[in-house]
Amino acid sequence: MAKKFMNQAETLEPLPYFTTAEEKYLAFHKDTLIGGNIRIWLKEKETERLQDAWRKLKVQGRLFRRFPQQIQILTKSIKKSSIKRAEGNAWIFFIFAACDWLPLNFRIHSHGNDPRKILCNLCQGNSAETTEHLFLCPALREEQNSMRESIDDVFKKWSIHYSAIGQLPGLSIKSHWIKMLQSKLSKNQKSLTLSREKMQQLIEDY
Repeated sequence: MAKKFMNQAETLEPLPYFTTAEEKYLAFHKDTLIGGNIRIWLKEKETERLQDAWRKLKVQGRLFRRFPQQIQILTKSIKKSSIKRAEGNAWIFFIFAACDWLPLNFRIHSHGNDPRKILCNLCQGNSAETTEHLFLCPALREEQNSMRESIDDVFKKWSIHYSAIGQLPGLSIKSHWIKMLQSKLSKNQKSLTLSREKMQQLIEDY
């Protein structure tokens, strides 16, 4: 049936490009005909140009150059969640974090005369307090472990591949070293005590 009507259409005169109730104008961008909703097309082009300008920024575009897809996905998710829960501060925090504009010591004091002011005040690693350092700082080990456990629970809930492999490489040997250090300190005649976070920091540095 379809082939029959197709053969009949081949013998007809060319039909008008526009339908009866259609507005008779075409929109071109250079040599490309813009089809569909022009507002959606303009929004996409605007987003592309803004992202290109963002990538060229030395500091603010650093994370977007490394993780463009992840930041775009997070942008939609956090924006939706912030609106739903009426938490505007969460949206503002994400903007500052994605642009590497959080008020950390490195950003606040990097142009000053005292290089010690850019160092992290929480740990003794003589490391600059940057966004990346927050995820590595030994003083925030408890928060980092809590975040990893939460991520691991979500991965298991979604049955993501390789999420149930087990512990990170080297974690068991590090735990063994901590137990040995605790045992040695307990047998020492002098009253020396170290917190578990400090022991973990020593082992990580080692």
